[in-house]
Amino acid sequence: MGAASLYGNLALLHKVRCRWQEALDLLDKAISLAERHGAPEYLTGFYLNQGIIHTKRGRYGAARGALERSLRLSRSLGDQVREPKVHLALGRLEFLEGRLAKAEESILEGKRMADGLRMRRESAIADEYLGDVQLARGDAERALVNYGFGLEKSRNLGQVGDLEAELLRRTAEAQRCAGFAPDAIATA
Repeated sequence: MGAASLYGNLALLHKVRCRWQEALDLLDKAISLAERHGAPEYLTGFYLNQGIIHTKRGRYGAARGALERSLRLSRSLGDQVREPKVHLALGRLEFLEGRLAKAEESILEGKRMADGLRMRRESAIADEYLGDVQLARGDAERALVNYGFGLEKSRNLGQVGDLEAELLRRTAEAQRCAGFAPDAIATA
């Protein structure tokens, strides 16, 4: 299964560089090998990343199919590390499709699982996504609370990265929406 793992890792390199098609092509190869060799434990991550990429490309039907496959597999295999990530990805997809109640439900499930497993990054991402749901509902002040929780967690991860930058951007947007323009300018 070394080749499938290699393809999966190469796909991740392309994914972080926003080379979507290259990443999907490599994931297709990885999935094919994992299916041929009966290695479902690899498929959960491959399908998850496939779903995330399809979401980023706006291909929501394909994203849902991949994420639902990943969720079914992670549940059947008892993959507790992957399942919260899939719930968060499904929550993001529901949000982008405008289904805020379903988004919130999926994000909360991912957060519950992430908190239980002490998955701090995923917990911070859940706070970020919950803030997005609140902001979309017009409740900028509740969004700020969620973004604040996420920021605190992201800063405690011991690394400065994309998560903190995204939370700061979202915080500034929520501050602007709440009428706190000076705070938004300072945050941005």
